[in-house]
Amino acid sequence: MIGSNVKIHQLTKYGDNLSAEDNVILGKPFTANKLDQLIIGNDCTFKTGAIIYLGSEFDSNFIAEEYVIIYPNVKIGKNVTIGANSIIGVPYKHPENKVTLIGEGSTIRSQSVIYAGIQIGKNFNGGHGVKIREFTSIGDNSQVGTLSQIEGYSKIGNHVKLHTNVHVGQFSVVEDHVFIAPGTVLTNTLHPLCPRVKECIKGPTIRAHVKIGSNVTVSPGIEIKENSVIGSGTNVIKDVPSNSVVVGNPGKVIKNIYELTCPLNLIEKPYSLENNNITDVEE
Repeated sequence: MIGSNVKIHQLTKYGDNLSAEDNVILGKPFTANKLDQLIIGNDCTFKTGAIIYLGSEFDSNFIAEEYVIIYPNVKIGKNVTIGANSIIGVPYKHPENKVTLIGEGSTIRSQSVIYAGIQIGKNFNGGHGVKIREFTSIGDNSQVGTLSQIEGYSKIGNHVKLHTNVHVGQFSVVEDHVFIAPGTVLTNTLHPLCPRVKECIKGPTIRAHVKIGSNVTVSPGIEIKENSVIGSGTNVIKDVPSNSVVVGNPGKVIKNIYELTCPLNLIEKPYSLENNNITDVEE
């Protein structure tokens, strides 16, 4: 189905069952001297007002909801949905010219902004108003909650869940199977506005299977080692050993994770080597 006032550039190649609603542009030139093909697979849908630039590629069963903008050098896998008023592949002034990748089965909800050079794995689940800055990578089966922001050059692993309103500073690392609750901030600058601040920007490193509660602040360059738990409201200002429980301001280790018990008596121990499916980690 092709609606009214739809513009399809001659360099746009599309498969079967294309649906383009009113005022859609498929193949808008980005620069006059560089015209690359726009490739669209089968069964793709572009809803009212969507603008898709030349130079991108979409696999089958792609959906762009109302007023989505997708810039050049974006490659999107099959069965992906981009929510209304989202912007994908925002150009960034940098000598590198990496492709923006969004893996199959992913959902990016309305009002989200994804910068150029992002690499997102399969089955990504993004909330409303998510912002992901340039040259960040996100693994498979990860989630980023509503109004969360990941600054540039960060690395997020597989099966990670960043809840609502989480801020991840530039050059942060979050490894596999990490959970971060709402309102947590990973910082990256010891002395803001210092004239040499760009020489020492470094976000925290959050190792695999770490659980971080709500409204936690993690200082720049801090390492939280594998399988630790950080209690809500904690201010983490020094490295955390593996398998630790940390609470307070400043944060202090109060026990080993395997000493925690369930106050509701639903289970004897919420964390154990058996139900975490991980091996013990030497401190």
